[in-house]
Amino acid sequence: RGNSLLSTEDTDLVLTNEKLGLGWGVFPSLELKHLIPNGRLSENYLLLLSEGMATSGTALHIRRGTFVAELSAWQMRMVWLKTLIKRGPRAARFYRAHVRGVRKGIELAKREGY
Repeated sequence: RGNSLLSTEDTDLVLTNEKLGLGWGVFPSLELKHLIPNGRLSENYLLLLSEGMATSGTALHIRRGTFVAELSAWQMRMVWLKTLIKRGPRAARFYRAHVRGVRKGIELAKREGY
């Protein structure tokens, strides 16, 4: 959807294959060169990407019936504080982006009716 950073299409395919009994594989000899523009290495972009991945991952798990309940607001604050103290402000910003994404994923799933 436009410039959206929602994802998990590949995860959905793998889970569907597994559910159908088709399985999946790991190929250690496979090589891939992924060219990434500089703009996609900024913290701001990575925060948006993290939020988008959490949004789509949450919606996917709700749709599949495998979503694990969200932490309470108090628990999320405690995890954020622990992250801030142990891993620093950057990690705390990524945790906040993840939490925003989970909340957006729950809202997306409600809007889509799953």
